[in-house]
Amino acid sequence: PNAFSPVSGKYGPWAHIVIDEAQDLSVVEASLLSSFVVRDGALTISADFRQVVSPVHGMKNLDAFRIGCNLIGRADDFMQFPFTKNMRQSGQIGKFLRGFYEKAFGELPQFVANEEMNGPKPQLHLMTYVKFAQTIRKMLNVYREKKVSGSMAFLQIDEDEDEMIRYREMLKKENIGLAPIWASDSSDGTIVTTSIERIKGLEYDICFVVGLEKVENTMLNFNINRAYVALSRPAHRLYMFCEHIPRLLHGISNDLYEVFDTR
Repeated sequence: PNAFSPVSGKYGPWAHIVIDEAQDLSVVEASLLSSFVVRDGALTISADFRQVVSPVHGMKNLDAFRIGCNLIGRADDFMQFPFTKNMRQSGQIGKFLRGFYEKAFGELPQFVANEEMNGPKPQLHLMTYVKFAQTIRKMLNVYREKKVSGSMAFLQIDEDEDEMIRYREMLKKENIGLAPIWASDSSDGTIVTTSIERIKGLEYDICFVVGLEKVENTMLNFNINRAYVALSRPAHRLYMFCEHIPRLLHGISNDLYEVFDTR
């Protein structure tokens, strides 16, 4: 049903609704929001259905928006305009993401890398998990010497709270400042430690990603989506920490990332 009255107020019905991260809505939420728009209004939807990260929440296409939308009743249909240039990441991370997207989803990505912003190639560090924190400490020391600054996040692919607590304890032993667990940002320069489902739509200058090798143990698509979301959060520097080379990276050109094996 049309829901003008709760939202109209003294200005009348909404003429234009803009929805971001629309893939995370439920069918009911999507149809309700589309019902707000007047017949001669407009509805703008931004979504990446490869970023649905929950097995129980989210949508795979735009169909739900048609249920309550008056615009569709006029025989109109959604016009699609793909985002064709990745402006979030450096060119090096963007190229790596293109390779990952093709390998993970079996299709060519629509976006091209941003050649206007350069940075180092993504790095894959192979080691036992007990060395992750020590390696990050060394990286932070290098950042300090080179006066590299920016927001930082330690990102966990899954939602294993016990594992995250173990990682945090190891990071604390290395005297690394941490934001509160599961916080999505930090105002004092400490490292965010959280999972993918909690930071959808956000970005950080530097990301340390753990858990890529666990994705291969399940056939659920949302876990592959989680990996894609994690790898697309950093703007300038991406570091992946694994105990062995993840199957998701097999077949991706070695020119797109660097491998450091200290096992």
